[in-house]
Amino acid sequence: MTSGYGIYMDPRQQKKINKGDIVIDLKIDLHGMTVDEAHTTLNEALAFAADDACKYILVVHGKGLHGKGELKQRVPSWLRNDRRVQSIFPAQPKHGGDGAVYVLLRQLAQ
Repeated sequence: MTSGYGIYMDPRQQKKINKGDIVIDLKIDLHGMTVDEAHTTLNEALAFAADDACKYILVVHGKGLHGKGELKQRVPSWLRNDRRVQSIFPAQPKHGGDGAVYVLLRQLAQ
């Protein structure tokens, strides 16, 4: 099963997401940042999350209102190309819906 962003999602994990049975370990809010600032912030947050053994993070990129959706377009691409990321999938409405994504991190050996 894929998450909608072209990355495999374990069906058990998807079921947890659909039921809202996940604990978000870290929230990253990229609102109001330039593309470069957002990319740097996301990279730093992913490094922190991986070092801290976080499992789920919420990345809020915004909905891209008024035709400005650069972060909404770029964030999934950045995440798809990051080895620390196992899966990404759209956030539930209570966590930002179209303006956010959940990220399941790989549990890499330290």
